[in-house]
Amino acid sequence: MKPTSLLQVVRAFIGWGLFGLLTSNVLAANKTVVSATHDEANVVVDVQAEIDAPLDLVWAVFNDFDHSACFVKSLSSSHATPLGSDDWLVERVGVLDLGLFSVHLGAKYSVHLDPVHHQTLSQLVSGDAKSMKHSLQLTPLGADRTSLNSHAVVEPPAWFPRSWSQSLLRKQAEAAFQDLLNEVQRRLKDPDAPACSKP
Repeated sequence: MKPTSLLQVVRAFIGWGLFGLLTSNVLAANKTVVSATHDEANVVVDVQAEIDAPLDLVWAVFNDFDHSACFVKSLSSSHATPLGSDDWLVERVGVLDLGLFSVHLGAKYSVHLDPVHHQTLSQLVSGDAKSMKHSLQLTPLGADRTSLNSHAVVEPPAWFPRSWSQSLLRKQAEAAFQDLLNEVQRRLKDPDAPACSKP
């Protein structure tokens, strides 16, 4: 959204987790800006976007934990277990592409949804990262446009260089958000389409 959790971090963004090129048409069309910084302990990934879609639709896609592996390419599985009316345990397995080979890695997150204020708060429960906290805030910009602000703070494993983590997480965020925005547009064009489009 991590080896295990570095991959999942921006997704709990995510979740759903959180990548591709910042110059992609989907990101550019939605005025999406992805940035990453790091200090001695943490990597911080921020995403701001203006999305041409109603808030309820964006909320539904970004919090569709059970189906996100259908449209986020770097997820091989995602499952949510309810812990309460607005609280979930999200378990995900992601694919980390290392060029000549790929690695499947898993992580668990506690997720709290605040549908009144359109906010999602996530925290790493288990995984390879030392810690991860993520917040997603949606704000309506009219009937058919939504502002999105995502903020993730990750403490990678001690053995993983922070500068590498910063680059990896930014690229993962770009790709994940591109996939999520693609799914928003797919559902916008065909409201009756099934939530899961993966064969």
